Amino acid sequence: MGSFVHLELWNYKNRFRKMDLRKEAEEYFSSLNPIAARIYNDINQTKAAYEDLWNKLSPDEQEQIVNESIIKPKYK
Repeated sequence: MGSFVHLELWNYKNRFRKMDLRKEAEEYFSSLNPIAARIYNDINQTKAAYEDLWNKLSPDEQEQIVNESIIKPKYK
């Protein structure tokens, strides 16, 4: 039982490390230049529009939604 609790705690900490790293990467990307900042903002607006549903989507579904929302049809 002790090793199971230890493993769960490790998984919990690891998940937050990944979230922190992702947040840092997003902040870095958004600060590169105005175009990167615009893309970052567009992606965040898309995520916000989906609210809680966003986290239930697969990575492929998320990617498709982001692509459809920021790449306009006339440019595809």
